[in-house]
Amino acid sequence: MLSSARKVAVLARTLADETEQGRQLAPALVEELKAHDLLRLGLTADLGGAEPTTAEVLEMAETISRSTRRRSS
Repeated sequence: MLSSARKVAVLARTLADETEQGRQLAPALVEELKAHDLLRLGLTADLGGAEPTTAEVLEMAETISRSTRRRSS
């Protein structure tokens, strides 16, 4: 799952300006999150979720959010 988050992070960085300007996730980013099942992280296994640990969820969220952080010059 972390490898999926890393892949999504690359696209998130590319679409950061579009996401910021639109004040919502860029549609292509939502599709990528869906493609990697990252929008299903909160689901229990009986509903098709992967049931990652809290630490795993936080690491994935941090990986994606860190990629979009603005760098100071």
